[in-house]
Amino acid sequence: MKLANNLTLDNILASIKSSYKQKFSKQQIKELIEGYKEGAEIRAYADPSISDLIMCSLRYSLLEFGNPNNYEDFRKRIVKYINDGYHKGQVTELANGLLTGVNVSLYEDLSLNRFAMSIIRKNLERGVDVSLYTRESFYVSQVEEIAAGLRHNLDVSCYANKDFTTQQMRLIRIGLEEGLDAKQYADPTLNEYEMNCRLDELRHPIIIGGSHL
Repeated sequence: MKLANNLTLDNILASIKSSYKQKFSKQQIKELIEGYKEGAEIRAYADPSISDLIMCSLRYSLLEFGNPNNYEDFRKRIVKYINDGYHKGQVTELANGLLTGVNVSLYEDLSLNRFAMSIIRKNLERGVDVSLYTRESFYVSQVEEIAAGLRHNLDVSCYANKDFTTQQMRLIRIGLEEGLDAKQYADPTLNEYEMNCRLDELRHPIIIGGSHL
């Protein structure tokens, strides 16, 4: 089998092995061979300092998101992340961000776990930055409500508060999306039923003598 540039697997492996003093393990070679067979740009993760487990994750990332435009730059970034102390899950999420073209500097943070990184990355792909809220320990469901508001260019400041439940946030967001003055019921001391009643009142105001109540 050959890559688009007509380099055979043997030629690529020989070139890769000659570039490093450190030897590749059998498992690492296996990951390179598997990646080649699947059409991945194996030079993007062909470095003996990248464990076979991380190689495997990177291989799947390349298959899902496509090969990097510059495999050397990509590989160097991956090696740097590993040397900086990022673990496998974190490295994978950073790699995914590099492949999808988002600003990975917004979640290049050792204190963020893979799950938090994934939330930030996926929302960056949708065009919104929720890194601030993820770092402030909002629940995932709360972050998604904030992200939904940001995607609709809403003023999320009135409900980007950890004191609100996810459902309370949703009711405020819905009111804002409908062009209502949702700040009237953006109060965490109101329960969800009370908020819903306030929302309905704003949707259907009672008119007496030409004035809205």
